[in-house]
Amino acid sequence: MQILASAVLLAQVAALQAFVAVPHQLAPTTSHHAQYSSQTTLALSTDKIVIPPSDAAVLSDAGARRLAKQAFEDALRSGVNSDIDDAIRVLCELNPTPAPGLATQAAKGRWVVCHAPHIAAGGILLQTKFVPEYWFDGQGNTSSYVKFTSSIFGSGWLNADGIVYSADDGQAVVIEFKRYWMDRGTADPSLTPDVKRGASQMDSVIQAAGEGLFIKPLSYFPIKYLDEDLCVFDFPPLNTRIAARRYELPLMQ
Repeated sequence: MQILASAVLLAQVAALQAFVAVPHQLAPTTSHHAQYSSQTTLALSTDKIVIPPSDAAVLSDAGARRLAKQAFEDALRSGVNSDIDDAIRVLCELNPTPAPGLATQAAKGRWVVCHAPHIAAGGILLQTKFVPEYWFDGQGNTSSYVKFTSSIFGSGWLNADGIVYSADDGQAVVIEFKRYWMDRGTADPSLTPDVKRGASQMDSVIQAAGEGLFIKPLSYFPIKYLDEDLCVFDFPPLNTRIAARRYELPLMQ
């Protein structure tokens, strides 16, 4: 179980917890994307999204982003990593938020990771499915809940909470987790260790593992794309990009 705890905690720090701007705070950038020729194409690895010439003249950055987001969703469904990477690259070129890290203090929402290649690879290695999600209260506090399901280890949640703040003039965020805990065999996570359903012998192991694994280089996340319901950010230690979708926060238990 110690191996599982360490693996899931590494998965936690690899997924972002830091950002969501209220829609009216997302300021569109002025860029070359606002200029289009008679036929504009967003190129992906195997397919191209072609905007008809009659529509190209009036296409806005917002329209281009809608097409790019649809291409990203299509690529996710296809499961072809090269297509997903190309779609993410196009999205990042169309980022509507100049300083996404500065939105953290006004942020509120639940973010569920939808693309994280290294977490998927770790899940295959451990024969365990991981589903990370991250909650932000809009006041600079964050919680992380990673659901694990395994025929070997059973099911449950690896959890952490702490603070989030901006870095690099709003181009990145830093996460500092303080508390780590685990739920076994529950459908939902306990939102804080104070309301955890019963003590576990693994609690001290989880806390110690979290404190040991969550070192400073793992707490820094450059944000490459942010709108009202999608975020793309870098995880520098593994040179990978992660995407997360935003959902409304459920009622607090």
